[in-house]
Amino acid sequence: MNINIKRLRFNNQYYWNLTGRECKLFINGTTFTPRSKQLGLNLDEAVKEAERLNKEFDRFKQGLVPATEYTFKWCIQEFKASKKWREFKDQTKKDYNDTFTWLAKIKKNNINFIDLDSRKFSKKNVDDLMAELIKGRNGTRTDAYTSARNVIIHIKAVMYFICADPIQYPNAVNPFIDTELKYSGAETYFATVNDLDIATDTADQLNLRSVGTALNLVYWTTIRSGYVKDLTWSQHYKKTYLDIIQEKNNSYVQFPLYDDNECLYPKLVARLEKDFAEKKGLYIVMRKQTKNSHGFISGQYYPFTKRYLQEKVRFVLDKCKDKLSNPNLQFSSFRKGAISDIATETNSHNVMSITGHKEEKTLTKYINYKDKRKQIKVSKERKGR
Repeated sequence: MNINIKRLRFNNQYYWNLTGRECKLFINGTTFTPRSKQLGLNLDEAVKEAERLNKEFDRFKQGLVPATEYTFKWCIQEFKASKKWREFKDQTKKDYNDTFTWLAKIKKNNINFIDLDSRKFSKKNVDDLMAELIKGRNGTRTDAYTSARNVIIHIKAVMYFICADPIQYPNAVNPFIDTELKYSGAETYFATVNDLDIATDTADQLNLRSVGTALNLVYWTTIRSGYVKDLTWSQHYKKTYLDIIQEKNNSYVQFPLYDDNECLYPKLVARLEKDFAEKKGLYIVMRKQTKNSHGFISGQYYPFTKRYLQEKVRFVLDKCKDKLSNPNLQFSSFRKGAISDIATETNSHNVMSITGHKEEKTLTKYINYKDKRKQIKVSKERKGR
């Protein structure tokens, strides 16, 4: 008899079993159970059970932990076991996983959000969740609208996926229909060249030179702040130009530092040349470990993570906020200020080419139309003169 279902065999009766190598697979501190199971003589029932066991084993290989049916944890596991998840780019998967990690830490009445039954999640529960999200990961602020919005988008995507298959998930309910958080438009601030100088000097005084370099890279090149940590000396710094990631699809553009023999950005170039001469590792922006911790050795240099770099930038900006044009400036404010500065001297099409935006309507929120610099030429420092 020819049986096409993986791991399903017949020997006097139908049974399902793992291979010897699969039995030894050790993930999350455990092996898969059951390793073998008798399925009787009914072929239809055996096929159905074998398919279920194959699915459970595939989930086990992905490190997915079993969960109660229709809880948010279970819905997320089903989503991550799907073809749709496998088609995601690695960065997209990372963004989703960051969201899921955050959700796993949110509690209400000592119950984790992801352990709640999605079918019994009311609109009030949704409102309570969003109220927790906008406090941010530390739970101490109430302006994390942008990051909270991304969490809502991701969990909505999970529930849309589950509810889109009523045969596989007949009892699914999506409590996030018509639920949306807006970007924090009121929290948009634009840094100036003077703000950059103040923040850079403060970072240097605090022995956080890499933070000052990161701020300079964001302002002068308009690279998105999340990509700064990935820039390496060998791959991205070419002395006369930088290869930088300027679009969300990870495409690279050449950012010139010189025009023939003329230096276009003296402050940035001087800083990069000094950093290159004294470089501590492969990355342009690196952090010094202050003490032995989590496998890191005190005194050695390591690449920044995105979150840790943001925290250090926030630390520097808090130290000099009384001197800044706006005490609420953020890491992204320096890119937005730079884009607004560029827009004073050229048309939107050229600005889009420089900044990596694909649509003019997207670009508009990065331009400060109240900026008095609209009435004058762009600062000479941006031209490198």
